[in-house]
Amino acid sequence: MVDGLHIRCLWIAYCYKYHKELIKNGHVYISQPPLYLIVNKYNKKEFKYCYSDEEKELTVSEFGGYSQVLIQRYKGLTLLALTYFSQNHEGYAIA
Repeated sequence: MVDGLHIRCLWIAYCYKYHKELIKNGHVYISQPPLYLIVNKYNKKEFKYCYSDEEKELTVSEFGGYSQVLIQRYKGLTLLALTYFSQNHEGYAIA
């Protein structure tokens, strides 16, 4: 499941139709927000952003199970703190 996929497709179609030079020059980027934030209950500095349900399950098991973690489910970019965007993440894709 990918949140905002329909909006992403519309945005790429718009750029392709009206601004092909942006795509050709590699200036169109699409952010892939995380689906989950997993935080260790006992060490709040230990956390991980997860981009799929499989990654969430793996991270929960790495942190010691559901009783050891807090899980925040994101439903889009608007729920993320601004500090998330100032960090370097692997979740960015080039269109």
